Amino acid sequence: MPTIIWLGTDSNNPSNSFLIKLNDYQDVQTFTNIDQCISYIKSHPEQIIFLIVPGTFSSQIVPEIYELSSISMIFVFCSNMKAHIDWAIGFSDKLSMFDHEDDLLQNLWSEIENYSREQSKQYIKFADECKERSKQLQQSCG
Repeated sequence: MPTIIWLGTDSNNPSNSFLIKLNDYQDVQTFTNIDQCISYIKSHPEQIIFLIVPGTFSSQIVPEIYELSSISMIFVFCSNMKAHIDWAIGFSDKLSMFDHEDDLLQNLWSEIENYSREQSKQYIKFADECKERSKQLQQSCG
């Protein structure tokens, strides 16, 4: 199951409406410190991570973690998207910007759904291959 990481100054506030909406998901990690967040991401290379970051931190963290294979998608939450276009354009294949939390969450859930469906297809393909191997062995013994 993918991990959602939310880096933000208010990410640990239990009354934050955004955090309340995220807490419906099983694996949410929150950070208020950029260096701690980067350290966590780098120390968990086997996880699939969807990162949510405010515009104020985005130009610092995105170049640092963008190339990591664990990063599936980065969601930048900012009130002034135009202010981030110049630096963000080079990261557009794994980065989306939003100025409304519900739009961000809708896209986050959609990306996790797509990831989960793709993983399911791979598991079903593997299960079918195992089933065929089993059938071949049954025929040779019978």
